[in-house]
Amino acid sequence: MIHKYRKKPVIVEAVQYTGLNDQEISDFCGASIGIGDGPHLLPIIKTPESEMTVCVSDYIIKEPGRDPYPCKPTVFRQTYELVKESQSAESKKVDWNKIGRMADQMVEMLNEMEEEIREESCDGNAGKAIHSDQS
Repeated sequence: MIHKYRKKPVIVEAVQYTGLNDQEISDFCGASIGIGDGPHLLPIIKTPESEMTVCVSDYIIKEPGRDPYPCKPTVFRQTYELVKESQSAESKKVDWNKIGRMADQMVEMLNEMEEEIREESCDGNAGKAIHSDQS
């Protein structure tokens, strides 16, 4: 039976090659980067399958568990969107002090509610007890 599948969202790291950021590209790719022998000396990414030339404006992508690979800008923009650092790093931070304060406030509110219920039920029961004794 044929089913439809949605690609799982994966956060990737990427850098766009400008032709002026060779050191950044080298740092990003590590040992898997080399320089081609053509007239323009464009970077070459070496993967187990092949060697891929990186052209100016191409993005180089690193996915978890994969070697870096180049991607054309049009495909990159259709496939990926920028993740703000606050979405990836800040969203994982937990403010335990804030959670503790909120928990304390909730406990205080519950205690007050319990006290009100106790007072109401005691007043109501006392009145019922008097009426039941008289009948």
